[in-house]
Amino acid sequence: MVLRLSRFTSSSTSSSSSGASFLRSFLRSFIAVALIASFAGEVLANPRPGPVPASDLASAEELYQRRGEGRETVHQALAAWRKLLKDAKGTDLVHVVHRIASLDVFEGELLLRDDNKSERNPIFGECREVIERIAGVPEAADVYHYIKIMCSALWVESATPLQLIGIGSYFKQYFNTFVTSDMNLRPDLDADPRMQGGGIYRTIAGIAADPMSNMVHPALPSVDKAIELIDLAIASPNYPGEEYSGAEMYSNYRGKAEILIRAGRRAEARALLEQSIAEIEELAADGELPPCIEPETLAEVGKMRETLGRL
Repeated sequence: MVLRLSRFTSSSTSSSSSGASFLRSFLRSFIAVALIASFAGEVLANPRPGPVPASDLASAEELYQRRGEGRETVHQALAAWRKLLKDAKGTDLVHVVHRIASLDVFEGELLLRDDNKSERNPIFGECREVIERIAGVPEAADVYHYIKIMCSALWVESATPLQLIGIGSYFKQYFNTFVTSDMNLRPDLDADPRMQGGGIYRTIAGIAADPMSNMVHPALPSVDKAIELIDLAIASPNYPGEEYSGAEMYSNYRGKAEILIRAGRRAEARALLEQSIAEIEELAADGELPPCIEPETLAEVGKMRETLGRL
């Protein structure tokens, strides 16, 4: 099936201001575009031998590949990968951390509703903690920065007011390590924006559209910039080691719909969501879902319907 990218080329308008608090408003957009939900790419397809037995890695991987069966299987997979964390080193460690974070985001973002904050918050808390195990590992920079910014946002969105005290300045500082004064990606950015179907473009697009995003960058909010960035995510080529492009990452389309909603273009958002759902269902029927992210793609149907329910 050929995805019709022309449907995502559109003019931009400015969004109206929101009465929501900065952190809640900013991070809701941040989460919607960052995509949630899907960390299934093979960033390290062939980790070098280490102290983790190959049989244990194979058993944990088999459970990971079955994550689409539901939360019980996800919990079994998490238990298996957590057991490997103690002795993993080198690229084995990066692989184990990536799998744990992937499962956390898959469960918390795609298998639970947005309003189920009491269950989501500790899941994303683990994701934030485990990713720090690979901080400073040169070959893990792409994994580290993309997952860190995603899991931090998911955690804050689901946090209590008490947990949020003092977190705003941290997000401002971290966000500005990604962009220039005119809201372009920094040329010296230590992360590849192609990862996860243009994931960094997708994340920054959501922030740019948020009415309260002037709290993190003086050039924001800008729906024009948000649409420019989400279109870059959609047009993103494959990240090395991943078998899908930005055009096949359906969280990009849900992210664009969220931006259109913020711009007041609700009819366009509805049409985009309905068409995307139809495409996913057709791909599933034909056995042509994007490789490596089949569970995430199918789960997007539920998230898109959840978004439609807010229109």
